[in-house]
Amino acid sequence: MTDDLFCTLDDFIALSECLTGVAGLDPDLALQYLGRFRDHPIFGRALPGLCRELGRIVEEATGEAALEETVGARIMDEPELGPAAQQLIYLWYVGAFFELDPADPRRGAWSYGTDPDHYGRGLMWAVIRAHAPMTPGVAEGQQPGPPDHGRGPYWTTPPNLDAPVAVPPAWFDRS
Repeated sequence: MTDDLFCTLDDFIALSECLTGVAGLDPDLALQYLGRFRDHPIFGRALPGLCRELGRIVEEATGEAALEETVGARIMDEPELGPAAQQLIYLWYVGAFFELDPADPRRGAWSYGTDPDHYGRGLMWAVIRAHAPMTPGVAEGQQPGPPDHGRGPYWTTPPNLDAPVAVPPAWFDRS
């Protein structure tokens, strides 16, 4: 899947789809997120290891259930890879990293980066079937609404309940 020093875009998309439980992630957004993740001073170092371990898991897995169980055990529960994998999930669902306060690890803050589109493109909005609050409208002068909405303000249009919703992998429920 990848060597020790590099995680390709295809590797990153495969890793992201496995961890988020969402297939068909946008490659353009994935390229942006790959750059953000690689550049992160803490979590970027774990990216080659995440891609490498997923490659091993995929080679060994004998089915979807085995894949999810093994990802849970060998990535999510692993002390070195788990925190970085969680951050990758946050990045896709929220468009941000969650960074703990070094002075008080019980506190933290979301770090959204410099691209304001990442917030509105977070997967959480599709999962909860809502529009990202505080994002710009369709065109200048219109009320806020989802991109390419074209039917008036988002709060006047009922959500599309027929749209597919991603089901998180089984390891999300690690109780």
